[in-house]
Amino acid sequence: MSSHFLLILSVFRLLCRHELNASHVNLSLVPPNTETLWVRFVVGNQSVYICCCYHPPKFIYTASDLLMMLCANIDEIMSIDNAAVLFVPGDLNKLDCSMLENDYGLTQMVDQATCKDSVLDKYLTNIPDLVTTVSVI
Repeated sequence: MSSHFLLILSVFRLLCRHELNASHVNLSLVPPNTETLWVRFVVGNQSVYICCCYHPPKFIYTASDLLMMLCANIDEIMSIDNAAVLFVPGDLNKLDCSMLENDYGLTQMVDQATCKDSVLDKYLTNIPDLVTTVSVI
């Protein structure tokens, strides 16, 4: 795993232990060498799922495998809870997420460059009204 992904994983583990009472979500399809982590927590009676995803510039799987895995994971989550709130933030390094947007109704919330002139860091959600501000720092 990359040091970038390990840092994000550490933050998620901290959240799981303390503030959100979150738990790791074990899903049936996770291809080898992909760097993703799904976490679930509940706010009120609403399930919220976050997928931390890192798609490195030099990856050792196909981009379509990563997209198909994300689609299968979303299908699996929605089959369990069709009212789930989904957040998919990540350093996706030019991964074409149009399938997630068009076929799964996710909205890309980052609308400005995150590295030079490109949007490499994305933040996708199925409930964009819950996101009030997205800032690139």
